[in-house]
Amino acid sequence: MVHVNDRRRCPRSAGDGIEGGILNSNDLRVLNISVEGAAIETTRRVELNREYVIRLRREGASCRVRAVIVWASLVSREREDGSLVPTYRAGIRFRDISPNEERLIRDWSGMAGDGGHSESESRITYCF
Repeated sequence: MVHVNDRRRCPRSAGDGIEGGILNSNDLRVLNISVEGAAIETTRRVELNREYVIRLRREGASCRVRAVIVWASLVSREREDGSLVPTYRAGIRFRDISPNEERLIRDWSGMAGDGGHSESESRITYCF
């Protein structure tokens, strides 16, 4: 659902079931996603404006995408034993995704159609 005050031009959907990895870890969780980018959560420290290779997977399908961190914040997550784990939430913008990666992300996000872009567009335009 897109909120009235949301400044994004591209709709996001919940990242239900999409997981992955960053910086040699497999603890990345996707909070929401579009073909332009995503909000993620990880215990790995991420740096603003830095590019990372991110592995995404859901239901047996996976891809590797390059992405830049556009915002990040440190939050805490509580373990079952009550201890706190430093956790980062970050917004990422995908870079140079292939048509196959774009198709997979559209499928995962429920935007298998044109996702609001005209049919004449062969590639997506980044919109944050």
